[in-house]
Amino acid sequence: MDNSFTHILCVKVWSPHLKMTSNYGNILSIIKNYIINSNMHFVSESVENTFNWKIKQFEEPYDKMFAGDLVANISLHFENKIYELTKEILKDIQEKLKNENKLTNGEYIVFSIVKNIA
Repeated sequence: MDNSFTHILCVKVWSPHLKMTSNYGNILSIIKNYIINSNMHFVSESVENTFNWKIKQFEEPYDKMFAGDLVANISLHFENKIYELTKEILKDIQEKLKNENKLTNGEYIVFSIVKNIA
């Protein structure tokens, strides 16, 4: 397996009405496209940093193991900042999709970020 990434982002849409995740209207692809087209910027110690999430197609058997398919190479020093930036971008995406009526019935975006240590 190619280990050229440090973190994996898993994004889902939770439907309180269905009490499960949903991909109605292929909403996950729409969300992932917004994510991969978003560059995240922050300043640390007077240095501007940029990173972005990229889609990764995992080969068998890893495609069955990982809940997410978005990856990034993130310094351990910036994990908290990356979490906050990702959370903000997903909140913005969620509001945009609600305004476009692509998220309805109280649906909302949930996510987790995990480290790749192998």
